[in-house]
This record gives sequence, C-alpha cells and structure tokens, in this order.
Amino acid sequence: MKKFMEDNGFNHQTIVPGHTGYNVLTETAIQDIMGGARALIFSTNLPQKWLPYAAVYHCNIYNMLPDLR
Repeated sequence: MKKFMEDNGFNHQTIVPGHTGYNVLTETAIQDIMGGARALIFSTNLPQKWLPYAAVYHCNIYNMLPDLR
C-alpha cells in the first residue's frame, strides 16, 4: 500500500492509535454526521436500524448546501 500511495502522489500520514487529539477535524466531522443522522432518525420516528442510511442521507444533503465560508 505504501508503494501505491507513493506512486500515485498520495501523502499518507499516520497517527498514534487511540489519541483523538491528533485528528480533530476527522473527529469533528464524524460527530457532525452522527448528530445529523440522529436528528433525522428522531424527527422521523424511524427505528435505530436506519441510522446508517440516515448518515448517508445527511452527508448527501450537506454536500448539496452552498458553501458559506
């Protein structure tokens, strides 16, 4: 895998396992996605088994919104 990354121009960085402080952006994005998915599940009264689908739906809607930065 390391050779594939180097050959295709990817900058593959690793972190210390179990230390969430090293990947704050990723942890924040996961929290946002799961929060949005839980809100969808709660507001529609769907069972928890639909949570993975709600997460995908939340990401799709989020990606369609205009960038406000």
